[in-house]
Parts: sequence; C-alpha cells; structure tokens
Amino acid sequence: MSIYLLHSQSSKMSQVYHILSNAFDNVSWLEKSVVENQMINIDRGLSLLIIEVEPDEMNIEYIHHYCQEQSIPLLLLLNEHLRLPQSIDLATDGLVDRMIDPNEAEILHRVHLLLRVRKEIMKRKKKEQELQKALTHLNEELAFAKKIQQLVLSKAFVEDDIQIKAIYEPSELLSGDLYYWTRINEGEYGLIIIDVSGHGVHAALISMAMRALFPGLLKRLKDPKQIAKELNRHMFRLFEEFSSHHYVTSYFTAIILHIHTSEKKIHYVNAGHQPGIIIEGDTMSTLSSTMVPIGLIKNPMIEKATFTYEHPSKLLLFTDGLNETPYNQTENRLEEVKQGFKQYFAYDDELMLKKLYEDRKKAGEIKDDLCAVCVSLR
Repeated sequence: MSIYLLHSQSSKMSQVYHILSNAFDNVSWLEKSVVENQMINIDRGLSLLIIEVEPDEMNIEYIHHYCQEQSIPLLLLLNEHLRLPQSIDLATDGLVDRMIDPNEAEILHRVHLLLRVRKEIMKRKKKEQELQKALTHLNEELAFAKKIQQLVLSKAFVEDDIQIKAIYEPSELLSGDLYYWTRINEGEYGLIIIDVSGHGVHAALISMAMRALFPGLLKRLKDPKQIAKELNRHMFRLFEEFSSHHYVTSYFTAIILHIHTSEKKIHYVNAGHQPGIIIEGDTMSTLSSTMVPIGLIKNPMIEKATFTYEHPSKLLLFTDGLNETPYNQTENRLEEVKQGFKQYFAYDDELMLKKLYEDRKKAGEIKDDLCAVCVSLR
C-alpha cells in the first residue's frame, strides 16, 4: 500500500504529510512532473492520492479521470472558496473525497475511509477476474461439448432409393434438438428427430443420453411403436431418482420413422412433435401426432401410423424453431413452412433447407433451437 501526496510548498500539505507519515508506512511525495508525464512512473501499488487543489495550478480533471480508470481513491485538499469542475461529483463518486482546513482526526478518518473503499474495490476486482477466468474455462468446455454434439449428428446420406440431408442451428452453444438415421437392411431405414424441452446444457445432456440409444433401438427394434415405448421407459428411469427429490418434468417430442423403400411405406410414431410434411406429386400430406411427448407420462397410449407413397416424394421433418416466432401464431407460421416447402420442392435438398432457414430468419428473431431434415424418396 502506498499513499502519495502531490508535492506542494504549502503548510497545509506539509501538515497532512506529517500526520500520515506518523500513522502509515509508505507515505511519499509525488513530483508534479510525474503528473505532467501522464503519471507513467507511479508505483502500481498506489492506494491513495492526495492533492491540494489550487486555482490554475494543474489539470485536476485529468488526474480525476486517471484515478477513476485505475480505481485509485483521490483526496482533495480545498480552499473553501474554490469550486470543483462539474465533472467531479462528490455526491456520486465514492472514490473522491475532500477536506477544507482539516484537523488530524478528520484527515485520518477520511484516509481510512478511502483506503477501505480501495480495499473493497480490489477484492471485487479479484473476484471478477476469478469469475471471468471460470467463465472463459466454462465457455471453452461448452465449445468443445458443442463440437462433440455436432459430431454425433448423422451425415448426409445418399442411396439409389433415398437421400437424407439436414440443417442444424442451435440457439445457444448446446442444443436439445437432435436427429439420427441409419440403414437397417437393403431398402430399409430408420430415422428419428427429437426436440428436448428447454434449451442449453440441460436439454443437450438429455438429447445426448438419448442419442446413445438410437443406433441399437433403430436397428434392433425397428418398429417405431416399440422404440417410442423403450425411449419413454428410459426417460422415466433416467429421472426417477432426481424427480423424487425435485419437482422436475423433462420430456421431448419426436418423430420416429421406419422407412421401407422397397414397399414404399413409412411407418411412424409422432410423439407430440411438429407434423412431418410430405409432398408426392401435387399432393401434400402430414404425419400428425400419434402420442404425447416422450417422458411426459409413464404409460402413454402409443399409436403407429403408416404412410404409403407410389411416386418420388419429399418428406420434411423439423423442430419448432422453424415454425415458431415471437410474432406469428404457430399455426400461421406452419402454413408458411408448408408453402415454402412447396415453393422450393424442385430445389436441391440442401438448398431447399437453406431457403427455408432464410425465410424463418426473415420472420423474426430465432430464440429456439432449429433443425430440419429432408428425406427424398425415389
């Protein structure tokens, strides 16, 4: 800790110096030339600066500004008739105080108060630095987790009888939206898209826990109804112990598909998800909800539906980030998605998804995770 007094020939400042030298260590005079050289030589341990303010003596506003930037308390020794610049507001600036003809008790009292303020500020700054360091580390970890999450997303899939492409746009670093597809047998494919309630880390952890089950379930069970039943059982087992101590409801919507390109059939379960939209020729159909979201109730009624197509078709699956905006009713925005899908139907699948995403951005701020999958059936 160092206390500096700006060098002065006045008896008042000499008195202040004498009093402080007897009460504190490291009390020193500061030459005015240092101030004129932008105070670059001041010890980094400077804890308090005391100045006698005299008319036209020096640029007090510059010193005040410097002390504010460095969080250094400033104690001003004033003549009772001298007025401070308007930029120095003693009522609102806790780092500035003044004395007029002070006695020893007042000098020590004001110095102790300002040093206490300085100490609290330095403690707060240290905490802020520690917090910033922790936040930086957390952001680095989240960025790494984001890369892992994106790595487990299925890559574009192209076969003679089917093509699958997707777009993925999380609202935060991590997302509760996820999709997965796989080839089961010749002409037989499994696909799932989910949207976990909530956003961020909580939703991402649930989606990743479910993602670990997808490969086995889609290939082993195949049947969307059995897959939905098994996922629901896993969700309740995952949260059984946690829910007994905390009131929490975690669930996700999903569309689970079992596609037979040889039979030209799509068996599906829609667990409270946005409707899938399929266009075959001039006909548009929807894959509507057949059960409640997964994890919402323990033994839900599950219905499986089948869609049969005869001609080359395109199926669009998406999460609610595509059709929900702050300004539009969901139903109205869904109609816009349908019209956009119809308008861009002839486009390359990747370009079509990009155009739908651009339309969504034009409709308003995106506050939810967004992913969309296009399945071309030949």
